[in-house]
Amino acid sequence: MREFLIAVCVVAMGLTASAQKNYGFGSPGAAGNTPHIDANQAWVGRADFAISVTNTPAFAQSFYLITGIPAATSIAGLPIWVDTNSLLLDANGMLPLATADITGTSSLGAAIPNIPALAGVTIYAQAVVLDFDPNTNLPAVTGGVQIEFTLPPLVAVATSVGGSNDPFYLVDPQTMTLVHQSGNNFSNNAYGMTFTNQGRRLYLTSSITGTVTVMDTSGSGAPPMSTLATFPGHTFEAHADEDTKLLWVLADTTGGNGPRQLVALDIDLASGSYGTQVAATTTLPQSGFLERWTLSPTGKRAAVLQVFGNGLFLVDTDPISPTFLQVISNLFVPGNGFLNNRVGWSPDESQLFVISQALGQVHSELARYDFAAGAWIDHDPNTPLVDNIGPSSNPPVFMGSGGSGLTVSPTEDAVFVSTINGDVARIDFQGTSPTGFVITPAPTGLPQVWDVHINPDGTTLAGPSFSPPQLNFWDAQSMMPVGSVPLPNGSNIYNVRWR
Repeated sequence: MREFLIAVCVVAMGLTASAQKNYGFGSPGAAGNTPHIDANQAWVGRADFAISVTNTPAFAQSFYLITGIPAATSIAGLPIWVDTNSLLLDANGMLPLATADITGTSSLGAAIPNIPALAGVTIYAQAVVLDFDPNTNLPAVTGGVQIEFTLPPLVAVATSVGGSNDPFYLVDPQTMTLVHQSGNNFSNNAYGMTFTNQGRRLYLTSSITGTVTVMDTSGSGAPPMSTLATFPGHTFEAHADEDTKLLWVLADTTGGNGPRQLVALDIDLASGSYGTQVAATTTLPQSGFLERWTLSPTGKRAAVLQVFGNGLFLVDTDPISPTFLQVISNLFVPGNGFLNNRVGWSPDESQLFVISQALGQVHSELARYDFAAGAWIDHDPNTPLVDNIGPSSNPPVFMGSGGSGLTVSPTEDAVFVSTINGDVARIDFQGTSPTGFVITPAPTGLPQVWDVHINPDGTTLAGPSFSPPQLNFWDAQSMMPVGSVPLPNGSNIYNVRWR
């Protein structure tokens, strides 16, 4: 596959899009099952890159359609999501073919050349499965998958130790080494980070200085840092929509602890208005102290938490929507939480997750909102109130106090949580079943695990701890530790983000 992968890179050079995502829809085969296509993170230099097809009959054969150009058409009634005039062929001039194993999974693998300039190349893939629908005599097909090449994995870690020179770190998760350490006003009291531009840029917000910092992380040395934007008051969290090339932050727009609104900044590197404010909300409710929030996977909605209180505000962040910048829903997080610390979206945006803590040494809770039902999921339907996953759920779950970290698996129906007292756990769900959840805790407690973040493949979890300060890594399936990297002089290690 290497030769035609290099060829498709050449075809796709110059095309850019957002990070890897599925699009379109498929068509079922004989048993009514629709196959699914996906790929692991396509970082340059990756030896085990693979495009995979799942949910097929055992030993079914699949033709892989790979190109540098997307499409939206049909052939004989089958949905086609790639340009059939520019398909890449194997060395024999044929479409690449792979056979599924007994579980119904096939894959097509190749090493991606270690050429940094390939970061940003986007390819598109779809599969035709030789599993024929008896009613139409047509094969099954997957939807499409858009695959964007990125720079290799990197983990950014930010802190708040006091003073204005808070330590900042970059860690190589492949070699388990600290590749950069600094501390200056650019990383002062970091309160949110996000990688963009195929990993070439890292944006960081400061809750003290009111700044948004941009770092150039495309090289191997110390990343150049500069101020992208400055607000009169604090800034919290940073989330990017790379389709619209907007960076969203929550900012005090008038100074001090004044009104906090979501603000969109232009992060198109080719734009003459790069770094300028292009949009902002004006109607976010201000009670309850707004800090934590997140952008949906499609970038079309934001979920903003009241820290003190139970409000959860949904905001329209789609620039072409008639309700753009408006608060479209006001949800009330159930349970006994005193502080609602993190909120996350499921990959398909069908659910919201909120981790919260109560006063004192009280067990943390996880709330789940089901958009299809328009309600919070009750994890013990036999009681009159809505019960979150926690001491009152069925079965009961006793997470540690100070629930602070939450990250959602990009590939499975699972989330990962952490607490200040050191608990780290994986929680698996069965759709929206109120009792069909399974907890897999990490085997050893660590002090002050303020944050956790899952890598784009959904295979490795990263999170900090204190005494000694270090960045920890866990296998995302077993939750067994797989390594750690010391973080010299680190404390209050609040933020961890994968590239």
